[in-house]
Amino acid sequence: LAITSSRNYGLDLDAGETMLPQATSRVGNGAGSIFKIFTAAAAIDQGMGLETILDVPVRYEAKGMGTGGAANCPANTYCVENAGTYKSQMTLQEALAHSPNTTFIQMIEKVGVDKVVDLSVKLGLRSYTEEGSFDGTSSIADYMKDHNLGSYTLGPTSVNPLELSNVAATIASGGMWCEPNPIVSVHDREGNEVYIDRPECERAVAEKTANALTVGMSEDTTQGTARGAASMYGWTKPIAAKTGTTESNQSSSFMGFNNNFAAAPYIYNDGTTTTPLCSGPVRQCGSGNLFGGNEPAQTWFSIATNVPEAQAGTIPDNSNAYKLGETGALLNRLRGMTQAAAKKEVESEDYKVTTRTVSGTGRPRGTVVTARPEGGVLNDGGTVILDISDGSSPAPAPAPSDDEDDAPPARATASPPAAPDVQDGVDAINDAIRQFLGN
Repeated sequence: LAITSSRNYGLDLDAGETMLPQATSRVGNGAGSIFKIFTAAAAIDQGMGLETILDVPVRYEAKGMGTGGAANCPANTYCVENAGTYKSQMTLQEALAHSPNTTFIQMIEKVGVDKVVDLSVKLGLRSYTEEGSFDGTSSIADYMKDHNLGSYTLGPTSVNPLELSNVAATIASGGMWCEPNPIVSVHDREGNEVYIDRPECERAVAEKTANALTVGMSEDTTQGTARGAASMYGWTKPIAAKTGTTESNQSSSFMGFNNNFAAAPYIYNDGTTTTPLCSGPVRQCGSGNLFGGNEPAQTWFSIATNVPEAQAGTIPDNSNAYKLGETGALLNRLRGMTQAAAKKEVESEDYKVTTRTVSGTGRPRGTVVTARPEGGVLNDGGTVILDISDGSSPAPAPAPSDDEDDAPPARATASPPAAPDVQDGVDAINDAIRQFLGN
């Protein structure tokens, strides 16, 4: 365990000294988009896969999740816009790399603010449950949950840098939280070990959830917001990473980890005046341009390139299980089954079943064409909707009109529909998740 701060301990403010234990206190304006990993973790835990297709609207207006936000926001509405320009849809893995705000507001709206907050505490933000940590009365965790604030996924609250780094260590450890402690053991002068009272390590999330999240965060340094910093230091080793920047660039951070090394550099206003921050060098300024992919990420790589353990670390391999997610894997298995077999499979997992008949699929009568969760996520005791084929064939293709003589000739006969395959399953799952996100 290593901790460092840019300030020396002391009372001389002119010399940049401070008596605040900055690296182990809640400080600054927040870690920004790093908090999106908590929303992603909650979604993965509820069955979402890394290849789930998510909509990326330019603006999103959420009801019942706070108020304000972007300009011209209606009353009793929380409005969010993206900081950059993005394509209209992304996979969950792409969204973690490129960080569109609107996508994650939609996600936290569906998976639940309470689940996201509780998961962030389990993963390491333990001080968020301290009484009065938000406003002198409520804890940060309780305030966010009691007011159902969707802005939590954008990381607007002060953070403890050590806790933030420990979140990375928890995920890197397969979801096992341990209290950060520099003391391995203490022995008396006779060599006998002295008992140290410390909390037991705890299972924060399932190992498969932690590993899927790790894989999901693995594109930030190759395709996402930290690729420039990684390239600057010639970093090509596998890591999971996420950048974060708060509104008005008043603080920013970078989280990076593998199975050997975890760290989270955090830059914020640590004086008596809070202003936007600028990059190159970091300084207070009138209009900020400091982002997590700048000095925070550069600091991480400058350290990691000199730590052999960091360079030797690995992350889990990707797999279809992570791509599909638990929900996707179940729904994919159901395609092509008979109605009776699919119903039995779903009920064996303690879910309910509803069915509807669909026409023109070309699939045998009574077989499952698609399966999707009611509401988009299979919570405990939730319902799976099975679309059952009535056996009818697809409608014939329209005959070419006279003005289409130059078009390529149509095939003489239509090929029979292909048997269900993995890609069909992925497409159906993506459709289901888009319905879950309300689009």
